[in-house]
Amino acid sequence: MIKRLPMQLRFFPVMFFTVSMGFGGLTNAWLQAAKTLNTPQVIGDILQIISIVLFVVISAIYIAKAFRYPSEIKMEFSDPFRINFFSAITVSVMLIYMLPFAQCELMTYIWLVTVAVHLVLTVAVVRYWFDHTITTAHSSPAWFMSVVGSLNVVLSSSDAALPHTIFFFAIGLFFWLMLFPVLFYRLIFHPQMPEKFLPTLFIFIVPPSLACMDSLRLFGDIAITWIFYSIALFFVLLILSMIKEFIKLQFFISWWAYTFPLAAFTIATMRLYNISTDNIWLYGCAWALLITVTMVVFYVSLQTFKTVASKTFSIFELERE
Repeated sequence: MIKRLPMQLRFFPVMFFTVSMGFGGLTNAWLQAAKTLNTPQVIGDILQIISIVLFVVISAIYIAKAFRYPSEIKMEFSDPFRINFFSAITVSVMLIYMLPFAQCELMTYIWLVTVAVHLVLTVAVVRYWFDHTITTAHSSPAWFMSVVGSLNVVLSSSDAALPHTIFFFAIGLFFWLMLFPVLFYRLIFHPQMPEKFLPTLFIFIVPPSLACMDSLRLFGDIAITWIFYSIALFFVLLILSMIKEFIKLQFFISWWAYTFPLAAFTIATMRLYNISTDNIWLYGCAWALLITVTMVVFYVSLQTFKTVASKTFSIFELERE
């Protein structure tokens, strides 16, 4: 594989940063579980190391691609689908910043730069929609990646009282509510998305899950917090009803879209249990979700490794089809 890497660099998609997002979400879920469900802290500690190393490796490969094939980066940034995944880079940094192992003064400055870059990416994506002819067929839940990714700023901020937290919360909430009808219209009245993009349906779970946690952090235990959680729960149930369709899918890099949404909902469930410790339903769901997201992340990781190592099948070439 190492010898083949230079030839495969140009096929290494920005979407690969969803791997880092998936592990970052799983890591934060286990760190939350150590506080909420009294799980062993060592599991979260091991996952912290894996998450940080993964991000560094993926970043190094993508930077190498940028130097060797700058035209490929430009092509990805000009694609109406892939442009949204550049925010997976900034979200990954935010997730890492939330890890205890990453707490240092340097990382604080990196986080500040990351938040600024994320805002620039959000503006760039919206500007892209204004400047190009976008059809409904171009839309997908992946559109939430950049504009609704702003909700991660609130969660990763060390001080929820800072003015920028409300700013990013407002941006994320606005674009979630604005884009949701567009995407729902596309799914109902247009042909089904290509199979390799079907896993992105899981992304519908992310905005209400993040909004739930943001609301809890900014405003406390109020009705809107539970409303957001209920919306997220509905989409989890909807996805669950479609499980047979997802099981039949051939493996794609887009399978990583299963991971972060499940992790986000898992963390939201545990945080609500923290304020409702007598709620046995939330307690049971938290355990079930934690086990599920762990199994999903490691299964998708195994499939990714097998695909990348295959001599006859390239995950990178598949992404470009």
